Amino acid sequence: MSLGCFGVALANLIMVGAAWQSGGAPDASWLWLLGYFVVITIGELYLSPIGLSLVSKVAPARMVSMLMGVWLATSFVGNFIAGWLGSFWSSMDKVEVSS
Repeated sequence: MSLGCFGVALANLIMVGAAWQSGGAPDASWLWLLGYFVVITIGELYLSPIGLSLVSKVAPARMVSMLMGVWLATSFVGNFIAGWLGSFWSSMDKVEVSS
């Protein structure tokens, strides 16, 4: 599970590297985005199954199914909120960072 957490953190650091490398320019290489998605996908693949296994081992026997559903529902809610917040991107003023 810790490998998954480190993978997700590393993916965010890749985006920091992309912003730093571009030096405030509006565009960066698409390879940064590809690297981000590869690393975050691998991190998520390490994180999600182990989290479900932890829920199935720790939860009381009569609540295992419900708590596994809660685990998956948290992913749904997080992704839904991320999409909702992302929908505001086109209406937001873009701030230019000058070095």
